[in-house]
Amino acid sequence: MFSENFNAEYYSALTITIIPGLILLLLFFLRDKIKEPFSMVISTFAMAFIITMPLDLMIGLVDPVLFSLFDNQFFYSFRAFFRAAYLEEFLKFSVLFYYVSKHHEFDEFIDGVVYGAAIGLGYAVAENLGYIYFNKDYDYTLLAIYRLQPMIAHTFFGIVMGVLFSKSAFQLIKNNSGIYLSLFVPVFIHGLHNYSTRSDTIPYLIN
Repeated sequence: MFSENFNAEYYSALTITIIPGLILLLLFFLRDKIKEPFSMVISTFAMAFIITMPLDLMIGLVDPVLFSLFDNQFFYSFRAFFRAAYLEEFLKFSVLFYYVSKHHEFDEFIDGVVYGAAIGLGYAVAENLGYIYFNKDYDYTLLAIYRLQPMIAHTFFGIVMGVLFSKSAFQLIKNNSGIYLSLFVPVFIHGLHNYSTRSDTIPYLIN
């Protein structure tokens, strides 16, 4: 896959992309007083990495529709809040809901933070690798450094999702409302973040 890119700069970019994600994952794992099985944390990370594949298929279906129906600020809105935020966060939520929460190791509140961070980091590393591989005309190292900010953002979205999901799972929020909040609050924050970076309507939040 990477055979045509065998050079020091490319490997430096890969290191900048992958190593911070693994270090952050390890830090969240070590901060848990009653530690989760590392195999479970890694498998969650890996599943979040893998969900980028069905996402590519979904984007291929959604993009033509958005281009044909919307333009200007409406296009930016739908692209930011649906095409990017909702599709990405829904797939991350699926890993949390259908895989993590069904496991007997998901048994305390802090687990939502650990697994939410693992999901966010797994997705971010996969996304960043894609940016590096498909943007061959850019300086690899600078691109990798630039992509550290989205990695932090995805980690934050994952933690918010995990915390709200835990609050619902352990009855800190009644009537399963935390389940819905754990999906739609990250979607809203993610969409607002994406919209702010692509529109002149509101200030750039990342600044």
